[in-house]
Amino acid sequence: MKLPIAPREYALCSFDDLKHMILDDIRKIEGIAVNPHGNTVLFPLAAIKRLDYVTSGMSVQKTDGNIGGLHLNTPKSYPNGLVGAIGKFMVARPEVSRGSQ
Repeated sequence: MKLPIAPREYALCSFDDLKHMILDDIRKIEGIAVNPHGNTVLFPLAAIKRLDYVTSGMSVQKTDGNIGGLHLNTPKSYPNGLVGAIGKFMVARPEVSRGSQ
């Protein structure tokens, strides 16, 4: 869904759809105003980006690419119980095999 082009045009959408429309729009929209029951609520772009990050755990903001390269490292420690829980989960999955031993 694209943002309405004409002034005073309305669209019904979820916050997730609205967030993507705002962040992906080439016009560099600075935020949105919602007017429920005559009480205006302003969401500046920084608040939309923060809500996106907090609710999804990552940002969907487009960048010019990964400049520093991709680095994969083995973590120094794992959360308590993670290795055991993954092992129990994998054993219970018929599509996961241990291969030849």
